[in-house]
Amino acid sequence: APTPLEAHVSSVWAEVLGVKEIGLYSNFVTLGGDSIKALQVSRVLSTALQHAHETARCGRHHPSDALSADYGLLGGPFAATHLLKMPLLHRYAAFLAAEGVTMPKPAESDAWTASPVAVPAGHAGTADAAATDA
Repeated sequence: APTPLEAHVSSVWAEVLGVKEIGLYSNFVTLGGDSIKALQVSRVLSTALQHAHETARCGRHHPSDALSADYGLLGGPFAATHLLKMPLLHRYAAFLAAEGVTMPKPAESDAWTASPVAVPAGHAGTADAAATDA
């Protein structure tokens, strides 16, 4: 079974390459990947996973290292060249994991918006307000 990181990389590849099924041993280049598509994958992954990587680096290095490091398209673990050098999904995902890249944890702001919010009794628009108005 794929790890969460492998599953995420697989879904990004599928979207960028327009391929429905990506396996752990799928080859990015064989599936139609090229340098432009590698840049697209790099951009999507760096956007989705960069925060998790910076958090991991902050734990090992001085926090300013994570802020000054380049994790964009030209360097860092998300550089498109890494994908082109390691086009097999399981090897590429293993490289990302070895570099400290992990799936981000849900943000606290997402957690509170997804859970029910207590509304004061009698607040307009609530069932309590309708009951007291009746």
